[in-house]
Formats: sequence, C-alpha cells, structure tokens
Amino acid sequence: MEIHLLGTVDLAVDGAPLTIRSHKVRILLAGLALDLGKPLSPAVLAHRVWDGEPPISVTSTLQSYVSRLRGVLREAGAGTRARPGSRVGIVSQAGTYTLRARPEQVDWYHFRTLAGRARTFADAGEDRRAWGLLREAEEVWRGEPLAGLPGEWAQSIRVLMTDRKLAVTLTRIEVELRLGRFADTVTELIALAADHPWNERVSALLMTALYGCDRRAEAFGVYHDVRRRLRADLGIGPGESLNRLNEKLLHQVPVSELVPRPAGTATGPTRAARGATPPAGAAHRAVRPSSTLRNAPELVGRDEEPTEILAAARNSSRPGGGGPDPLPVVAVSGMGGAGKTGPALALRIPEEHRRASELLRKAVLAFQSLGSVRNEIDARTAIGRFHRLSGDFVEARRQYSIAAGLARRIGAGCAEEAARDGLSRVETIIRTAGRNRGSGERV
Repeated sequence: MEIHLLGTVDLAVDGAPLTIRSHKVRILLAGLALDLGKPLSPAVLAHRVWDGEPPISVTSTLQSYVSRLRGVLREAGAGTRARPGSRVGIVSQAGTYTLRARPEQVDWYHFRTLAGRARTFADAGEDRRAWGLLREAEEVWRGEPLAGLPGEWAQSIRVLMTDRKLAVTLTRIEVELRLGRFADTVTELIALAADHPWNERVSALLMTALYGCDRRAEAFGVYHDVRRRLRADLGIGPGESLNRLNEKLLHQVPVSELVPRPAGTATGPTRAARGATPPAGAAHRAVRPSSTLRNAPELVGRDEEPTEILAAARNSSRPGGGGPDPLPVVAVSGMGGAGKTGPALALRIPEEHRRASELLRKAVLAFQSLGSVRNEIDARTAIGRFHRLSGDFVEARRQYSIAAGLARRIGAGCAEEAARDGLSRVETIIRTAGRNRGSGERV
C-alpha cells in the first residue's frame, strides 16, 4: 500500500489508486502522514482539519473521521494484491493518534530519502550517481502537492513541499552543470527564472549555463534583468554572490570556476575537455574584485555627512604643504553604533573617477615595470629588448592617454598632471628607440 501526498491525496495498492472522496478524511490522512510514526493530539489534528475553527462537536466529529479513515485503510489492506508487511494503520494510544507505515510507503518520505542519498553522493563528488537519484526523486512527484485540499494549513504545507522540490531541482541542475551539460539545462532554467523572478540562485545557474554555451551576452542580460527587477520590486540590489558571478563573467574566467562545487571535490569537465573553445584569454585572466568594501546600505537620515567627508577630502593638503594631496585620507570617528559605517560606505566615487584611477594605475605599472630600459634605451643591447617589449610601451601610452582625458573631464588636476608626465616619458622612449633602430619602423 502507498500513501500519495505529492499530487492528489489518496491511497494505492500495487499502483491502483483508491480514491477518498471526503475532503476532511483526506486532510486527516495528510495530517497524519506528514508526521508519520508520531503521536498527534486531537487538538493538533482538529487544527489541521478545520484550520483552527473546529465545530462545537469537534471530538465526536474527529473520531468519526478517524473511524472512516480506518475503514478505508482496512479495505485497502484486505485486498488480495496487498503484500505482507505493507499494511497501514492508525494506532490510538494515551489520547493520541499515530499513523503506522514504512517511510517508503509515503511518497513524501520516499522523495526526501532519495534526495538525501543524492546529496551524500554529490558532496562526495559522485555526480553521476547523484544525478540519477535526484531524477528519481523528482519523478516521485505526480503534480501539485496536496492537490485539491482546501484551507490555510494545506496551503502552508503545499508551499513548504514546493520549496523543497525546487531545492532538489536546483541541486540536480548544479550536478548537470558540473557534468558539462550546459545546453541541456538552459530551457528549464529559463522557465524557472520566469516562475521565480526573485530567486538569485536560479539566476546564477542560468547565467552559468548560458556562459557555458558561449552565450555571454544573454548571461549578462540575465544579470541586468534581475538587478532591474529587484530594484523596481523590492528596492534592493543583487546579493554579493550574484554580483561576484557577474564580475567573473566580465573577466571571462573558465566556466569550470563558475560551477558550484562541494568543498574538497575535484574540478569536473571543462569546456576545453568537451571540445569547446573557451573565451579568449579566459585561462590566464585573474579575477580581481573591484573593491574590498561591501555594498553600501540604503542611507537614511545621513544626507549631510557624506558631503562633509568629501569636502574634507578635497581640501586636504600634503604634509608640510606643497599643494593638495592626491590620495587624501579622512577619518570618521565616533562611539560604537553612532552611524559611522553607513555614510562611509555610501560614498560613491563617480564611475569616471574610478575608471581614471584604475587606468592611471595600469599605466604606471606598465611603465615602471620597464624602468631599467629607460637607463639603457640608447645602448645597442637595449634596442633589441625594447623591440620585444614594445607592446608594453604601447599599452602604457594608451592607458596614460585615456587616463589623462578622463582626469581632465572630471577636473582631477593631480591625476591629469601625473598622466601627462607619464605619457611624455613613454613618447620620448618610443621616439628614441625608433631613431636608434634606424629602420624607419614606427610604433
């Protein structure tokens, strides 16, 4: 005998359904089966059957429903197809009711058992075995759980069960991604994203699957859609995990680094192993977070403080005079809980400032890494070295030029001066190298 909760609540003997017509008796069966083997008081069962509004004759009415359910169970167990040890019964003891059955006879418990076994295999890195069990667990479902049962209690349990199934489905999709089956998951993930627009785990898996299929533009589109929807509907932005994934996609890291994996397991199939070509430079590109600061919270009631902090930074000077400090440091002090962190994190340096600073940093690194060439540039041996490193000089020239333009546009005088000075030195080296080579070749 089997008890079905994942779909219409009913009984089955050797696969043949035995319909229970009364809604109340079906709710009673579901209420007992969800706490299989546990004694339940009449008050608990009455709350589940009548949603906290029992009739005046609740005791006698509940006993009537229990009696009717016992009759259905006896009828099912008396069938000639019933196997020994498969009987299900209700035991009354000390004023409580307990449903006796094996866990595998209740589809909800069977589903949970399969999912638990699959999780054990997945955590051990045995993805193929985990995938098979997860698929088997999903196939236990026959439709909406507790289908057709009215009432708030049934609805609350329905939501709980549906959430558990979604978690199992997402775990199975993660396993499929680890097995390299990116294209096989895209259609299902698109449907899940439409049904769960605020679920960032679904969005992250969809972005990963699309990226694994070389559909990078669509992966970025998923992120921007989620960010726009969260801000419009809830007034919040994506979480740290989704932001970090988007940044990894921007840096074109190998897809094997994006797929969620249990701790301690080996990396699964990569795109290269499946014959696909990874994005250009993806294998050698390191991911560097744009900032060590966490996302700024919504700032409320602190409108003046950020302005004062920025004013202090702009008016700072180098120690001992000598003009404005290009890298000012402003300390915000106060007793614990006074509200220092919020205004500090809420200071958003304009995007162009950040980009100018980053480009200037890259230009300085590109130039200074070749500092020894500056002293040897007119020597014969240095000419050959410059030829090998000319690409770095050209990159330094490009970065200095862009940084100077941005600094000028945003009024960052110190940054523009540094960029212009660096650009001038690089141009001098390039011209000198060109003359010494005597080939007429221009960089």
